[in-house]
Amino acid sequence: MPVTRARPTTLFHYTTATGLLGILQSNTLHATHARFLNDGEELQYGLTVVREVLERCPAPPGVGVTNALLQEPFATIFVACFCETDDQLSQWRGYAPGETGYSIGFSTSTLPMDRLRLVHYKRSDQERVVRRAIERGVAPSTVEDFRIDSDESAARAWALTEELVIVATTLKHPTFADEREWRLVKHIPIRQPDGILEGDRTSVDVHFRPARRFVIPYVIEKLPTVEGIWGTGVLDLNSVRFGPTEHPKEAREALEWLLWSEGYKNHAELIKGSEVPLRV
Repeated sequence: MPVTRARPTTLFHYTTATGLLGILQSNTLHATHARFLNDGEELQYGLTVVREVLERCPAPPGVGVTNALLQEPFATIFVACFCETDDQLSQWRGYAPGETGYSIGFSTSTLPMDRLRLVHYKRSDQERVVRRAIERGVAPSTVEDFRIDSDESAARAWALTEELVIVATTLKHPTFADEREWRLVKHIPIRQPDGILEGDRTSVDVHFRPARRFVIPYVIEKLPTVEGIWGTGVLDLNSVRFGPTEHPKEAREALEWLLWSEGYKNHAELIKGSEVPLRV
């Protein structure tokens, strides 16, 4: 898998029936805090790769500062996950276990392109992505100008550290490679430029939803809309697929009714059924 490649025209977001209703009725996505994703070790895996690359790279003073500051609580990173395929067994099992799930096909052109990032699974690709981030971060200054005690050095070290934490959220263990994932990343710093931890998080508009083990923090990602049947805005979708179910006829009928009621002009054409022979 190459380090970079062209973005697909459609990316698919897997969700439950509850998630589907929330997305269609609010025209928004929920971006989950990176520490609270389905795989609790994801962020730690990415940070480990970043730290290992930093240890092997030539270390101007600024990079050394960055490595010392690279701690998990440094930033608040929220992500919304997408897949390049819309009928994948592992995704149905992961996002809608024991119930009928849905994969929503978003037109990629309507997603914030500057925050849409490819997920990397191959170790050599992961290391190249980290090295490129380091090179971009230190290139504007010479080693002589990159002094530990200078304000400019500290600011650049913080900026590079922020970027490396974001990069860490796009690095996943190779066993997940079949997901072919992309992520919409929202970064909310919780430190001031001088490196002092900002304890007050009230300025961050974070919401919470219940989960089996604990509550999950998330932020709301507003998406652009197009005019629907009733003159109200609807999402620019390319498809909505319902997952494996013992009642495909009813699932299709209810989904078509839902899309029509929300105002989607091409509601019937949007709908697809899963071809995965999974009993739910």
